[in-house]
Amino acid sequence: MLDFGQLTKAVMRIESAGKTSAKRFEPHVYARQKKQFPNIDEPELVFRSSSHGAFQIMGYNLRNMGYTGTPARFYGDFPLQLQYFKKFVQQNITSKIPLNRLDLDSFGAIYNAGNNSQAARIRAANYRIKLKSAYFGGKVPSIIPLLVISGITSYFLLKKKK
Repeated sequence: MLDFGQLTKAVMRIESAGKTSAKRFEPHVYARQKKQFPNIDEPELVFRSSSHGAFQIMGYNLRNMGYTGTPARFYGDFPLQLQYFKKFVQQNITSKIPLNRLDLDSFGAIYNAGNNSQAARIRAANYRIKLKSAYFGGKVPSIIPLLVISGITSYFLLKKKK
């Protein structure tokens, strides 16, 4: 079973190096949000299209979870960021896979790529390696890169057959 405290620290480490004011704009998300919500003003569109805080939660996810505050308020309040990280994990991850059955691969795929499908696991391969390294204190068992490579190989072999 994963230790949630250790998992929280690992996510912070790889997402923002612990910086509560971290922000990353995602142009591809901006394009999607602009199409989906054409009447939203520019500052709100940028907020929704960026990941925020120590856990780099996407702005549209924050809004979907009920956050109505400003970016400045969010950046300045680590307990609030932690509250929304826990809420995000509960709503999007442990509601699908109970914490006592959750593994780092599944968590990484869902947190970073949105779901636990084989394609999401491939997209999140590097993230999952970083997550394991951070979770285990910088020491990734040597089998992990091999598993990722074999997963990518089997993904492309399956894709070719179609």
